[in-house]
Amino acid sequence: MPELFTLTQAARMLGISRRALYGWLRDANITTRILPTDKRAQTLTRAQIERLAKAHSTAIKDESLLARLEQVEARLEALETWRQEQEARPSAPVTPIYPPARDIRTSAPAARFAEAVPLPVGALTKAEASRLVEARHGATFATVKQWPWPPSALASANAALAWALSYVAGTTRQKPTGWRWRCNVADCPCQQEASSAE
Repeated sequence: MPELFTLTQAARMLGISRRALYGWLRDANITTRILPTDKRAQTLTRAQIERLAKAHSTAIKDESLLARLEQVEARLEALETWRQEQEARPSAPVTPIYPPARDIRTSAPAARFAEAVPLPVGALTKAEASRLVEARHGATFATVKQWPWPPSALASANAALAWALSYVAGTTRQKPTGWRWRCNVADCPCQQEASSAE
């Protein structure tokens, strides 16, 4: 079977546009072949391309394709060399940019497992404080996270819980859904307020 080239490839080999190629084909009375796998793909044989080149005194530019192939092979070889160098280097330990977040959530209902939620040590993020209030006092995480947390409330877990209790007590709006004034953790600020009131 003869070597077949698409019209785009043939135009590149002849150094002309596809529009000019259609004119050359019409002038030379050359018909294209249709590929059985793709009915829209018109092709030419090398002999037909050589006939067009001879009729128009044009050299076939196979050399340019070979040069492009050599460039691609050189780049591929350079990439392969770089990959081998990277594999040969000892890998440095990857340290995370941010320390891992402390997970104070529990998958169980907050009322049953409020004691199981560990208290984070040191300063909290807004999300950590919100999870803690959700676990201890039942307000939903999305609601608590929208509260205007001051930086002083995020200094520690007890500060966050004390601020949340005072914030809810001071709001004139309806209390958050699921809110509980008391939890079952002995050192929670809600228990300390209850014992001081007695």
